[in-house]
Amino acid sequence: MKLKNNSISNSLLRRSSLLVRGLSLGILALSPASWAVTESFSTPGTVDWVVPANVNAVTVECRGGGGAGGSAANAAGVGGNCRSGGGAGGSFAKKLSIPVTAGQTYKVTVGGGGVSLTGNTTNGFVQSGQQGGTSIFADSALTELVKAVGGAGGQCAYKTTATVPNMPGGAGSTSGNISDGTVFAGGNGGGSGGGGGGGAGDAAPGGTTTSTSGSAGGAGGTSGGGNGGGGTVANSPGVAGVAPGGGGSGAFNQTAGADRIGGAGGAGGVTLTYAIETGVTKYAVTSTNSSENAGDIFEITITAQDNSGTTIPDNVNIVVMTSPTVGSLMEFDWDSDGTFGDNSGTLVNGVKTIQSRNKKAQLADIVATTGAVTTPAPLSMTTTAGAFTKLQILAPGETAASGTDTGKTGAPTNQTVGTAFNVAVNSVDTFWNLVSTVTDTVSVTSTDGLATLPSASALVAGTIILPVTFNTPSSQTLTTSDVTDGNKSANTTPNITVNAIAKTWVGGVDGNKWDTVTANWNGPSTFSNLQSVTFNDTGSIAPAVNIVGTVSPFTVTVNNSASFPYEFINGTISGTAGGLIKQGTGELRLSNANTYNGATTVSGGGLLRLQNASALPGASALALNTGVIGLAAGNFTRPLGTASGEVNLNGNNSGFAAYGANRTVNLGGASAQVSWGVASGNFMHNGAALHNSFILSRTDATHTLDFQNPVLLSGIRFFTVSDGSASIDARLSGAITGSTSFSKAG
Repeated sequence: MKLKNNSISNSLLRRSSLLVRGLSLGILALSPASWAVTESFSTPGTVDWVVPANVNAVTVECRGGGGAGGSAANAAGVGGNCRSGGGAGGSFAKKLSIPVTAGQTYKVTVGGGGVSLTGNTTNGFVQSGQQGGTSIFADSALTELVKAVGGAGGQCAYKTTATVPNMPGGAGSTSGNISDGTVFAGGNGGGSGGGGGGGAGDAAPGGTTTSTSGSAGGAGGTSGGGNGGGGTVANSPGVAGVAPGGGGSGAFNQTAGADRIGGAGGAGGVTLTYAIETGVTKYAVTSTNSSENAGDIFEITITAQDNSGTTIPDNVNIVVMTSPTVGSLMEFDWDSDGTFGDNSGTLVNGVKTIQSRNKKAQLADIVATTGAVTTPAPLSMTTTAGAFTKLQILAPGETAASGTDTGKTGAPTNQTVGTAFNVAVNSVDTFWNLVSTVTDTVSVTSTDGLATLPSASALVAGTIILPVTFNTPSSQTLTTSDVTDGNKSANTTPNITVNAIAKTWVGGVDGNKWDTVTANWNGPSTFSNLQSVTFNDTGSIAPAVNIVGTVSPFTVTVNNSASFPYEFINGTISGTAGGLIKQGTGELRLSNANTYNGATTVSGGGLLRLQNASALPGASALALNTGVIGLAAGNFTRPLGTASGEVNLNGNNSGFAAYGANRTVNLGGASAQVSWGVASGNFMHNGAALHNSFILSRTDATHTLDFQNPVLLSGIRFFTVSDGSASIDARLSGAITGSTSFSKAG
């Protein structure tokens, strides 16, 4: 039946019932916006059920019909007891919250109770009670959604001899039921004129009776099962089972040539329970647009509705706009004030029009929700790329991320000198969406003046992959530009770290030559310019490392112990943007002239001995981080500082020693005073750390070291002078002033 809206009123505050064609209708007010309705079908047969307005789910309970009891008959001239079996109770099946739509038609079938057939001399025992009918809830295509089978009939009895036939009852079963897991079997019928089994309830199986004439029928299962018919007495037909689903009892005959019919089973039933929603059940989201360019603003309208689509004047609920599409960048402006990001608020009489935009080219859904109530059919909006405005270049490690501020995620991976890699160049709109119609010619340039770069190439469908090779270690960038249209914005990568190929000195070949052809290295065995090289305690130190011509490594690292002294002779070290790094306690003698412009760093307590007046290039910044400069080819004059041509004494136990002749040291001029013991400057100081040991000689020094700068002391400081071979190892020519004292160590 169709339930009219005007048949429900706020006066229905208690359950009422209405019987129409075997249909019982109950209505219970749950809240002013929701009504619980129960429809019970009990008349055997099939009827249509049309989903009422504002109903979106139904719970279905089916109960099968009870089986009939068997008949009992005696052949002519044969008297005495003849007892048949009782019918089984019908089964129960249930399914919760089946989704439905208002106006849909479903088929409701109520299974009838089984009927008993009389016995006769021809058919003998075959006239058993019929099985109860199956109750079914099906869709309009007759697809069974819920089903409960009927109970089996009891076996009939036919007496032809003095032997007393006592026949069994039918067995309850759930075989063939369809449910969501909630099923119960009907009770078994009793034998020998016993009672019928009880119909299954919605919380327990039906009760089973005993195989005794005159016994009580099986009790109906908890919550709704019908009782079975009671067992019969002599010369009596069976007793009918009670609906829904009670089994009929068996018959009991004693008269020759007579028969007694078994009890009929009780009819099954179908119960439908659903809620009629009369308040807001959904939020419709609509727009006059179905597609927009990236970043364009469009309007969407949110409407509060009931299930029938009627607008509900909702002014209370907080509605939140969202886009459930994975990766969506849809934005909302609830107040339409041009500020995106405010995506929630209340409706006005159930309706609200707001602004939205998406900077990412994609198909994205839009829904409105309060959490409990949402949009059942999301609005799908297609966002397409805008006009071509700029280029995008992506290095390895970067991934395009259209619609974001930078248009990409990730960071460039480190590259290696001489190793090719690919970059992607894309034509994009303002929001970094690929514009696939562009065929402009693009170029790639680099901060690496030695890089191997691709020739200018035309985009294909707005993109192209191009090969690049860096040839200079350090931090480099790549820039792409539009050759066809200079008005399009160029794009530059973040800094890309370019690592030099690392080589370790092995030596021992052809007089320990260091050139680009002699196999004195590992990984691979020959050296190439702009590679980083390391000398350690595993390489050959005799004869001295013989530099042939000019070599241009990226970085030179000498990390040796005192038992592994290295010496570089002949040739020139140039370039070396990474500098020369002396580590470890061992000695490095530079007996060659060099022109490199990277920094020179001494650490680890070792000795860097300058055997050539041009061994330390004037352009190189010198940093003493615990170590000694050995002066073997002239005096030392440099200002304090960290720039090119300056010296920074920022490590404890750092200083100078003289070899071959007396040597002088002045830092910024012989009269320039240095301050030792204040938290600033570049003399025996590193940040907040003050160092208190300044070296003026070594045990292997041969001559006098004259430190000429006046020294302003603060705190107790040590001039460390080791005993070399000179009669006077060190001299302080400048005045020592300050409010404290100093000590000589060594």
